[in-house]
Amino acid sequence: MTPKEVMEKTFDCFATGDMETFKTLHTDDVVVTMNGAHSLSGTYNGFADFMGNMIAKIPSTFPENFSVTPEKMIADGNNVFTHAIAKGDGIDAYFGFRVEVEGDAIKKLWIYADSQKLANSFQTA
Repeated sequence: MTPKEVMEKTFDCFATGDMETFKTLHTDDVVVTMNGAHSLSGTYNGFADFMGNMIAKIPSTFPENFSVTPEKMIADGNNVFTHAIAKGDGIDAYFGFRVEVEGDAIKKLWIYADSQKLANSFQTA
């Protein structure tokens, strides 16, 4: 797969909830950095950390009907930048995702979002 195809498949897996394939599209030691100053901001070291401390929290943190739809992908070598739109109850915002792909898996991921808009949409328990 090309790096762009890896990213396209990652978005498909996220949208359909196919976490088994989603895992195969990331290296075990992937480093994920989420910008901002909210409860999910920070750096996640390794796929288990990313899944357990960010992805697993999406249903209870992000607004109802949350989705992320890629609008444009730009590939340069093993790097892909994706411009995406996030929608859900109380949120309509742009996201940026930059990945560095190694083989057929994401080695590094940076998530850029309007952190204030995102944090304001988070569900409160």
